[in-house]
Amino acid sequence: MTRIPQEKLDRIVQRFAAVEHDLSSGASGDQFVKLSKEYAEIEPTAKAALALRKAYGERRDADEMIAAGGEMAEMAQAERDDLDTRIETMEQALRILLLPKDAPTKETSFSKCAPAPAAMKRRSSRAICSACISATRARRTGGSRSSRRAKASMAATRK
Repeated sequence: MTRIPQEKLDRIVQRFAAVEHDLSSGASGDQFVKLSKEYAEIEPTAKAALALRKAYGERRDADEMIAAGGEMAEMAQAERDDLDTRIETMEQALRILLLPKDAPTKETSFSKCAPAPAAMKRRSSRAICSACISATRARRTGGSRSSRRAKASMAATRK
């Protein structure tokens, strides 16, 4: 895989530092809430970027030791191999953190009434799905006797 550009890491860390500074300088009201949310979103990414920058520096130091030769070169080579695998893992984790977040989705009927996974093993998923489908259909049509049946079916499914 390709290496994450240093400029990108720098931008992440700089933005994190700016948000941190703005929060500590006494923002008030809506600005404080906005900055707090941004801080919570960017913190894991910034921490991963800082750790990756540190690992890049350690690898650079190991390369210098290898180039210098001597008895430390062998130890530095072993350390560099370990660093390479660690850096690869860290880069992958940071790439995942950098993926755009999904927009919140509208909750469906199924997610409201579906039992916990352990309970699903004991019950027929078909009954759950048909109850959800009936409830959704009843809600869309304005409700009737079928909506009462759907509610009763959903209540029975939950038990």
